[in-house]
Amino acid sequence: WELPSPPLEIYCACPAEEASRRHAERAATRHPVHVDAFLSPERMRDWDRPMDLGPVLSVDMTMPFDVREIASWVRKQAVH
Repeated sequence: WELPSPPLEIYCACPAEEASRRHAERAATRHPVHVDAFLSPERMRDWDRPMDLGPVLSVDMTMPFDVREIASWVRKQAVH
């Protein structure tokens, strides 16, 4: 089957070291869904890029962001 249009992607940009730290923190305090409790920054870099299957909005996860701006971007993309 095919999608009617390319998917929209909101890419959560975060330095690998911070992503590794956050992952370990979540794995230690939340549900046991993470197979690996620790993912090194080197391993995090393996996924440190958008999938690029359609329009991409990159959001810096180390800074405050406005969810309304993200929603506005999604709405604008959806009408194209």
